[in-house]
Amino acid sequence: MLENKLFGQLLSDLGFSYDSVSGGRNMIEALEDKAYKLVLFDQEIEGVDLEMLQTTLGNKTDKTAAVMMVKSGCRTRRGNPQTRQ
Repeated sequence: MLENKLFGQLLSDLGFSYDSVSGGRNMIEALEDKAYKLVLFDQEIEGVDLEMLQTTLGNKTDKTAAVMMVKSGCRTRRGNPQTRQ
């Protein structure tokens, strides 16, 4: 997705390293394999629910902050909601 590439480029420009995965199962596997300080994820990610994420993060000894991102359409320059067709 273009939004993911743009967001990734923004993170890189700000000096952050990041991993990007598609789908909830891949996210859980990545969390099990590597320590992260911060996890940003879409509330509508397939294959995982909040309880599964909490269990995975709770089983780790390091502390990881999880932030649920909510995407509710885009805004045009005029500020009008615009949904995809």
